Amino acid sequence: MMLRHAAEFDWKADVLLMDPAESSDRDESRLASLPPGLRLYGIPFPRSGLDFMMKWRRRLLAPRPQAVKAPDFAGDSDGEPETTKGLRLRWQQVKRTVAAMNYYHVWRRWAQDVSDVGLALARNTEYACVISSGPPHMAHEAARQIASAISRPLIVDFRDPWTSSEAEPPDMRGDAWRTLSHRYERASVNAAALVLVNTNAAGRYMRATYPEATHRLITVMNGADPIAAPPAFSAKPFTISYTGALYGGRRPRALFRALRQVVERERLSRDDIRLHFMGVEEPQRLPVLKLAREEGIESVFTCEARRPRAEATALLDRSAMLVLLPQTWVYSVPAKLFEYVQRPAWLLALSEPGTAIADLLGDTSADIIPPDDVDAIAAAITRRVHEARSGARPQPLNADGRFSRERQAQLFFEALNRVVLQSPQRVEPQPA
Repeated sequence: MMLRHAAEFDWKADVLLMDPAESSDRDESRLASLPPGLRLYGIPFPRSGLDFMMKWRRRLLAPRPQAVKAPDFAGDSDGEPETTKGLRLRWQQVKRTVAAMNYYHVWRRWAQDVSDVGLALARNTEYACVISSGPPHMAHEAARQIASAISRPLIVDFRDPWTSSEAEPPDMRGDAWRTLSHRYERASVNAAALVLVNTNAAGRYMRATYPEATHRLITVMNGADPIAAPPAFSAKPFTISYTGALYGGRRPRALFRALRQVVERERLSRDDIRLHFMGVEEPQRLPVLKLAREEGIESVFTCEARRPRAEATALLDRSAMLVLLPQTWVYSVPAKLFEYVQRPAWLLALSEPGTAIADLLGDTSADIIPPDDVDAIAAAITRRVHEARSGARPQPLNADGRFSRERQAQLFFEALNRVVLQSPQRVEPQPA
C-alpha cells in the first residue's frame, strides 16, 4: 500500500508475491486502490511430499470442526501419568522439528523460484534496488539473492519480528526453528542497506539483537489510510466491536466478564449496549458463543465469522468503542489498529505496559488496560457509556495525522532515496 505514494517521490515498482490464486480469502476489489501501471507477479507456492501426505491424512481422518477452539476456554489437565506424558512431549518435539525443517525446505524452494523470476525481469528492466516485506519472512531471502546477483541495494522490511521468542509458531517451536530462522534473518540483516521495522518496540529488539545494524535501522509504521465519513455517531445502542480472528493469545474472557458487570450494574439491555465480534474463524464461533453464555452476556453478544470487507468496515463505522484484544506478540501491533484510529470511536486496548501497543497509544486518549483487569475494563466501558449518554463524541486518534500512511510513506521514501543515491553503479546480473 506504500506504493500508492511512490509516484510522489518519483518511484515505481514491480511486485513479486505469493500467487493470489492460491489464497482462500483474497479480495480483488482492493486492487483498485493500487497505483495504475503497477505490475504484480504471482509465484506459485511449492509443496513437499510431507505436505501432500498430511493433506490426505487430514482428509481421511476428517477432523470435526469443533476440534479447533478459541483461546482461553478451558484447561487441559487430565491427570496423565508422568511416563506417558514424557513420551508424548518427546514425540511432540520430534513432530515440531520435522515441521520446522519441512517449512524451511518448502520456503527455500519458493524463494529460489522468486529469485529466478526477479533475475529474468532484471535482464530487461533497470531496477534501482530490491525491497522485501514480510512475513512471510522468506521473502527476505528471495530479495537477498536477487539484490546480490544484480548488485543493487537491499531493503528489508520486518512488519513483524522473525526470530523473537514470541514469534515462534507453537507447532514448530524448538531448536530447528530457531537455528534456521536466525540463519536467514542474520543473512538478510547483514546484506541490507536499510532495515525497516513496524514499531519502536521492534526497533529496540532488533538493535539489541543486531547492534551493528543500528545506523541502518528505522521505524516505519503501516499507517492509516483516509476513509469516507462514517455515519453520524449513535450512542444507543452503544456498540463495542472487534474485527478479526482469535489467535495469538487474543483471549476474550476478561472482556466478557467486564461487560457483564456493566450490564448488571447499569441495568442495560440489548437496546442499550451490544458487543459484536466479526471475523472469527468458523470453527471458533461455537466455543466463543459458549463462553458468552457462561459469562452471562449472550443476550447482548453477536459473533459472526469472516465477512466481506465492506461489512466489517460498516461495523467499525457504527461502533462507539473498538477493542484490541490481548496478543502474545509484544513487539508488533495488529494491522486493524490503523483502521481503528481513523474512526470517531473510543479505543479500548487490552495490553500490558511496555508492549508495542501500549507504547504506540501511550500519549493518546485510548484506554490501555492490562488484559486480565476485569474491574478496570468494566470501569472504562462504563465511563464511555456515560460520556456518550451525556452527548460527548470521541475524536479519531489520527485526527492530527500522526498515524497516517502518507506521513509514514514520506519517511520511507526519503530514507530509500538516501540509500540509493549512496549505492554503487549497477552491474549486469549473472545467469540464475
